[in-house]
Amino acid sequence: MVAAAADMVSVSAHKLGGPKGVGALVVRDGTPLTPLIHGGGQERQRRGGTHDVAGIVGFAAALLLAAADRTERVRRVTDLRDDLASRLTALAGVTATLADTGAAVLPGHLHLLVEGVVGEELLLLLERWGVCASAASSCASGAIGGSHVVQAIGLEDPAKAPVRLSLGADTTSADVDATVAAMEASLARARGSARRQP
Repeated sequence: MVAAAADMVSVSAHKLGGPKGVGALVVRDGTPLTPLIHGGGQERQRRGGTHDVAGIVGFAAALLLAAADRTERVRRVTDLRDDLASRLTALAGVTATLADTGAAVLPGHLHLLVEGVVGEELLLLLERWGVCASAASSCASGAIGGSHVVQAIGLEDPAKAPVRLSLGADTTSADVDATVAAMEASLARARGSARRQP
């Protein structure tokens, strides 16, 4: 497991169906960690404040449910993601960022680079079709610029718009079909608009 080699691993509950605002930080024994919030003895003197007991219980329940069907869920979401990736990259000018790198990719993540469109316009068009997408990480919510991660791995290209799509436990094959149709229509509209610019 990749995480086994890490000194610290953070997990957000909402990423696996738990309540928002709750998470866990797993720290390897001996890893130095300086508190940011002082004033209490919680978490072995590492933070002050009252525990969110209801959130913690909800997180624990979500972990149990996720662990119970993890293997099947990972397989199903990976299959959906791969189907979506193959159909979208069959469209002209659409490439999957990590397709040929051999890098491990999370089951529900698909990052694309799209030629011949303005990223913000493409995202707005997809949204009209009911497809929520982003140009950057969810940590940069609302951002329309390039991803610092794409920059860091050397794949940034000003001529290509980044698009991030996420799939989850509730994603269906009908959702994949709808996303492909939305992308086809949105690309046609965006590229048509670009050609009409003086």
